[in-house]
Amino acid sequence: MTNRKQFVEHNKIQSDITLTETGIPQGSALSGMLFTIFLNDMPNVCVFSEPYQYADDTNIIDSEHPESRDELLKRMQSDIQNLIMWLKSNYLELNNSKTQMMVICSPKNQIYAKDFKINVENVTISCVNVIKCLGLYIDSQLNWNHHIINVVKKCNFMLSSLYPYMNLLTPKQ
Repeated sequence: MTNRKQFVEHNKIQSDITLTETGIPQGSALSGMLFTIFLNDMPNVCVFSEPYQYADDTNIIDSEHPESRDELLKRMQSDIQNLIMWLKSNYLELNNSKTQMMVICSPKNQIYAKDFKINVENVTISCVNVIKCLGLYIDSQLNWNHHIINVVKKCNFMLSSLYPYMNLLTPKQ
């Protein structure tokens, strides 16, 4: 795949055409497979945690019970730093706006996770209480309340959209 060119079009305005030396052409029959092969060695850079990948989403999970909060921070910091170095060496970058961190623990230990932060490449990754992962809302206590509330909202919205048709669907007596 040589001599490939690209441009960007936005609101009917086109950028200059430039040569591209990296990347995978979108829309081809092989693009999904090539992307999977491209990311295949990414899990090898994590020493302390286990990466789980689905398409272009990656979750890094450290399920060990560290001796201290500081040890957990060091481990996560190390693996995220390794991941960022891998990304850079493969001409990729971490999407800071989509990067989140969550500590799952019992309610009595939530106080220790309150100010949990990791600083990487001048970006602070703060701890959140809820993360959306493949359509599931997972909260830091694994009680599923947030997910259930969102499912109920979606169901109510779908039911309310049927309301105008209620008379058409009700049998006449």
